[in-house]
Amino acid sequence: MCTMSRQSKFLLEVSVAKLLFFSVLWAASLYSAHVAATLFPHESPIVFLLFLVINGVSLQRLAREPRTADMLLRLLFISDVVFAIYLTKFFFLSTGYVIVLFLGLIMFETLVVNALFGLITFVVSIGAVALLQWRAPAGYRSLQILLEQPDITFVALSMAATYFVAYLASRNTARLFSDAERLTGELADATVGSEIAKEELLKRNRHIGTLLKVSESLSSSLEMKDLFANFETALHESVEFDNLNLMVCDAAEGVFRNLMSHAEIFDLKDATVFPLDRGIAGVVYNKGRSYLTEDVSEDPNFVPYSPHARNIASLLAVPLYYRDEILGILTLDSRRRGNFTQEHLHFLESVAPLLAVAVNNVISFQAFKTASTRDRLTNLYNYFAFTRRFHELLEDSYRHDTPLTLLMIDIDDFKRVNDTYGHLMGNQVLAQFGELLSMFFRRSDLIARYGGEEFAVVLNRTPLDMGLVLSDNLRRQVEEMDFGAGGSSTVHISISVGVSSTADEGISFDSRPGRRAGDERYIANLEEIAERLISYADEALYASKSRGKNVVSVSQYAHYPRKDFTEYRAEADPSTFPRIEKKVLRLDSRM
Repeated sequence: MCTMSRQSKFLLEVSVAKLLFFSVLWAASLYSAHVAATLFPHESPIVFLLFLVINGVSLQRLAREPRTADMLLRLLFISDVVFAIYLTKFFFLSTGYVIVLFLGLIMFETLVVNALFGLITFVVSIGAVALLQWRAPAGYRSLQILLEQPDITFVALSMAATYFVAYLASRNTARLFSDAERLTGELADATVGSEIAKEELLKRNRHIGTLLKVSESLSSSLEMKDLFANFETALHESVEFDNLNLMVCDAAEGVFRNLMSHAEIFDLKDATVFPLDRGIAGVVYNKGRSYLTEDVSEDPNFVPYSPHARNIASLLAVPLYYRDEILGILTLDSRRRGNFTQEHLHFLESVAPLLAVAVNNVISFQAFKTASTRDRLTNLYNYFAFTRRFHELLEDSYRHDTPLTLLMIDIDDFKRVNDTYGHLMGNQVLAQFGELLSMFFRRSDLIARYGGEEFAVVLNRTPLDMGLVLSDNLRRQVEEMDFGAGGSSTVHISISVGVSSTADEGISFDSRPGRRAGDERYIANLEEIAERLISYADEALYASKSRGKNVVSVSQYAHYPRKDFTEYRAEADPSTFPRIEKKVLRLDSRM
């Protein structure tokens, strides 16, 4: 049902009052001294019932559909005039009731409908009175109750005065209703406006809160893993998305390096690369503007670079400017079409400068950290970084009760390479061997240049039998590969490997409770275990050397059938060992 305005309610109330007025007059007509001629039995009740039905239906429609008020009031006007004229056959002028009838009708039509209808009623009433004076019997032609010698002029003046008063009242009433409706509308608009302003204020406060959290997250650490993870969490406060990609520009190589994707953090050297001139990221980089696509299936610039990209439906990308240069690209994607709006785009643009500064700081810190923790020639961890990281992996092995295997690798007769081909070629072979180790082992494994031509590899969460197969696979791969610059400068090398593991005898973690309540337990003999594992693997490496080199040997403290694994593998049934797929690797001869 429609909500009724104040004017509609007023019309309804006055119409009901008018209906009661006519009902009283009709009831009085039943006891009138003057009995008019009727056309059929029970004429008066039937006419009155018809009048009630018309009014009842009209008032019901008026209550339910106020917009139809004009049409309904015209219908009521016609029914009122007809019924009033009908009642005059029962009340002639001598009783005075008919004058009251016409005066009430004039006032109602003027107040409720409009001044024109009231004027029409006034003219009709004058005509009806004149007709009654002319056609009625002689005994009923004077207004005996009101005046001794009444005339039509007095009746006309009375009706005119009633119409004038009603007209003035209707104008004031209409003005009051108009002002009330206007004030009501203004109040409603103000209420809606205040609600919108309140919602906007809450949204701005939420964005400001997110910006504060983002700012805190970006200043919380210089470690990429912690910083970017905190940033993603803070960003979720204001923007709903499924994945965040953070790509930095490597203009020298002409590629993006994706440092973060699907909550996984990558070092610069391990990051997936994409060309600078392709895809939406390429458009953002080359045009220097943000980009919003509601449906990537209809966007010709969208290029799926990974299997995850098949699930992307909508995407948002903004450039990260640092000192007027684009440092990188931040993208958010969602599985839902139309997930992002211009408001999300503007908010992300407000976050971008903070992120750009943080990314620049992280890259600078990573470069410094790399210089202090990486071997410059091979780009592998150096001895000091290896020691610290080895301790962390040992703690992880203890806490998760997972095996850990250590490989100590030495390039056989490396002095001969330097003496035969020179130290520059020797450096190139070392760099290529470091590259081979990085490609051969997993990113979760720890690979380091331990010193000179000796290397160390920690196989995280790997049992001894699998570590031995991997070591021998690596030995075979090195034996078959060409090192050096190629052509006449090709160098062939071999390696010897010693292997130990946390399953060896004498390796036992001494776990003790933390110094404060709630602290995790710690390993009291962590350094001792690390030194013992290195010592075991070193001894096995020297055993490989004594067996003629190009051999993988097992620690003498290991629970394994044979210590010379290379010979044992050649003699034993292949099904005895874990099956590991052989990798096809190629070295860069330009190194």
